Amino acid sequence: MIRFRLGDTNVRVHALALLMLALSFALGARAELAAMLTALFLHEGAHLLAARLLRVRVEGLDLMPFGGALTLENPYRLGRGQLLGVSLAGPLCNLVGLVAAAALAWWNVLPPLFALELMRFHTMLGAFNLLPALPLDGGRALYALARTAQGRAKMLTALIGCGYALAIALTAVALVGWARTGTMNLAILLPAVFLAASGSRERRNAALGVVEALSERMRPERDTLQRPERMRVLAVDAQSGALEALRALSPREEALFAVYRRGVLVRLLDSRTLERALLNAGTREEPLKIADLLPDRMHLEGKTAPGTV
Repeated sequence: MIRFRLGDTNVRVHALALLMLALSFALGARAELAAMLTALFLHEGAHLLAARLLRVRVEGLDLMPFGGALTLENPYRLGRGQLLGVSLAGPLCNLVGLVAAAALAWWNVLPPLFALELMRFHTMLGAFNLLPALPLDGGRALYALARTAQGRAKMLTALIGCGYALAIALTAVALVGWARTGTMNLAILLPAVFLAASGSRERRNAALGVVEALSERMRPERDTLQRPERMRVLAVDAQSGALEALRALSPREEALFAVYRRGVLVRLLDSRTLERALLNAGTREEPLKIADLLPDRMHLEGKTAPGTV
């Protein structure tokens, strides 16, 4: 395995991936190789760009024989918008690349053979990643759409099951092809192994997601006497999720949340009040909302209260 850094991102290139690239080049499949790499780098680059824009930490990029995988921080600690944006960025880029390749071929900018291969790989990569299975992009996007804790738990189980089913189907296709041709297609078998090995990791990450989101903010150095790096004032609706509001902040960043209901300021809450409430919430079917932290009268009537923390 080859390791190097691209900016502040750790890149790992698996030896088998290098071998397959070398064999493809030696066998003359240069147009296919160039098209595959172009589609792959655009897909992963879109994920990387979306992660940067949405303030999601990127831990590494793996280039494997069957494609690439961008390793982000635990996806189950991200906000709904962050998870949706990062997940769908790759397939959306493949769709744009497909249309662009067709247009450039129509205008005779790209050679027809290369354009056809580029369109094929953009279609394959985008369509495969949109399948409703974890840890694929489509599975992550569907999980992000679940709103209640019970709904997320059911969605997680279903999407992991779909991942196992897809792994079995790919393995069956690889074995049938091997029985008929005498050649094992690793480009089909290796993704199956990857999907099968991901189920337990997805469950573990989901269980740790909320805990990690809070623990990163509540580090030991953030004692009550320490001055935060900066203080922000943010306007939030009373029906906003408490954890969603905290996820908009950096680890050592504090905020004063101006809580509005029907356009009226009803309360000022600091970020540590939200942290304590989340820690004391226990197991809830519904995510904790900022409205749950307000006195009943303000919660129900939306009356203005003194701006105290």
